[in-house]
Amino acid sequence: MPTYSLTEIETHCRKAARGAGYHWGEAEEAGKAVRWLCTAGLDGATEVLELLQTVDGRTVEYRATTAVFSSEPQEKVCGLSLGCAIADRGVGALDNLTLNTSILCPMITYGVIGNALVEVNLNNLSKLLGIHHEANGPQTDISKNTWDALNIFVHRTYVPATEESRIKGAG
Repeated sequence: MPTYSLTEIETHCRKAARGAGYHWGEAEEAGKAVRWLCTAGLDGATEVLELLQTVDGRTVEYRATTAVFSSEPQEKVCGLSLGCAIADRGVGALDNLTLNTSILCPMITYGVIGNALVEVNLNNLSKLLGIHHEANGPQTDISKNTWDALNIFVHRTYVPATEESRIKGAG
């Protein structure tokens, strides 16, 4: 299994998230979350791939709304979108928060919040998200299948190779 640097993993996953339809801010958070998860010994690349394959091009459909913070039901919410919404509100947003929704890839939510909010209680966060994990040493081995599947999303961000793009400076 190939081994990548944390920077390579973060960059690749950020580009893949952009290729799946997330705006650059969310894509940036996806890359950081995956890096944080990998540093904690978790397989963040596989987690983000599962999310991207599920929401592919339909990110708005799964976006977390303010209903999440008022315990109103929302059918399904994207783990990346939820993590960003909570992180934007700060650690206080977790006080008395009850999630009344199904979360697509809650491990990504965990990574976004864990990366953004240093003072968060990770055990309580795990319980809130309904996840269980065991931290190990850094996880930088990514299967070829996972990397190649992420590449499909990454390639969507490339400028098409045309004469016009070459004249404008594309490689």
